[in-house]
Amino acid sequence: SDKVKVKFNLKNVGKYAGDEVSQVYVTYPETGVYMPIKQLKGFKRVSLDKGQKKEVEIEFDKSDLRCWDEKSHKFVTPEGRYELQVGGSSDNILLRKYFDL
Repeated sequence: SDKVKVKFNLKNVGKYAGDEVSQVYVTYPETGVYMPIKQLKGFKRVSLDKGQKKEVEIEFDKSDLRCWDEKSHKFVTPEGRYELQVGGSSDNILLRKYFDL
């Protein structure tokens, strides 16, 4: 597949209905080149009633994993183990999963 799909359950445990903006970040495998610690790859706003639970799916293209290689002067997709992180913000990560390319 040309897509990376991230599925997870989201539940409103608060006293009131509300919205949550779920965010998916990716940490790249070690490449020997400076890379940000994590990069935002997708997000979705979800409205939930009090006590409601929903399955959320966020997807992005695998081509979004490309980065510029100074040596070859072209975009490449690093091989190795990637970490997916899901949370309400970059410093509030609630779920971590891994995949290999």
